[in-house]
Amino acid sequence: MTSKDKNPADSTSLANSKQTPRQRTEVSQQALRQHLKKSSCLHTIRDGMNSGSLETVCQTVIEQLVTAMPFPETTSVMIELDSRKFVSDQSDKDLAHSLQARIMINGEGYGWLRVFCSEDEPFLLPEEQDLIDSIAYDLGRWLENRQSDNRVMEMATHDPLTHLPNRRLLQDHIALALAHGRRNQNHVAVLFIDLDHFRIINDTRGLDVGDLLLKEIATRLITAVRGEDTVARQGGDDFIVLLANIAVARDAATVAQKILDVLIQPFQINGEELHIGGSIGIALFPSDGEDVDTLLKNSDIALYYAKQNGHNGYQFFSPEMSKQVT
Repeated sequence: MTSKDKNPADSTSLANSKQTPRQRTEVSQQALRQHLKKSSCLHTIRDGMNSGSLETVCQTVIEQLVTAMPFPETTSVMIELDSRKFVSDQSDKDLAHSLQARIMINGEGYGWLRVFCSEDEPFLLPEEQDLIDSIAYDLGRWLENRQSDNRVMEMATHDPLTHLPNRRLLQDHIALALAHGRRNQNHVAVLFIDLDHFRIINDTRGLDVGDLLLKEIATRLITAVRGEDTVARQGGDDFIVLLANIAVARDAATVAQKILDVLIQPFQINGEELHIGGSIGIALFPSDGEDVDTLLKNSDIALYYAKQNGHNGYQFFSPEMSKQVT
């Protein structure tokens, strides 16, 4: 048998047979330590997935994976997910060898987990590849669950048509705005918006056109307010805008007029020009209510009077309105 025909395992066995018992014990202990490092790496990563954000989880993976490698000082880790990259401190060094594993979500490739090391200190296969495969698999399952949780939360807190906050999430935003308003002595405004003539469009053009119009209206409402404000859909053709921090009442009037101005502009839906307007009722904190339900109720009352006074206008709430209702 030539040297080319020799089995590498035979060479390894021969080398091991030449080791002293003490050397074999040291090798065994070193292998055990390396195994424990990998187990600790996996446990730490999996624990971090219970409550961590994407950034936190990826950083934990990088830190733990570098530490678990036989030569951490010359190891680099890169995670590529959805056009984002998370890299370790060694990423700028010239590292020749690499192992990689695909991160899969719902059966499709979503990213990569890559580990690099220097040419002088190569990987110990297949142990390192098995570890990387396990972490990539765990990342994929975690991301699947995270996306599923986000979809559930989206369905519970947002309007399915316009993707605006629904009444439940709006109430949370109002409560938070009121807390800030009390602390900073600022005003908060709730604007209740009802679309004028929307039912006619729904009846004559169909529900599909009505839905497309509602989505366009949602987009316009967002452009009419600040980033810190909230635009929510109550259902049907009712929208609510929360102005979380205003100095004086006329600031709410300015925003209300801006909303009316963007609503009255023509909409192009399926090649057809549609026209619509709106009526707005306004309630202010603290003068018109100091809790969520009162402000919503009083803005609705003010809306009724705005519609009674003619379309495409706004009306502030006043105590006299409430007395007439009761």
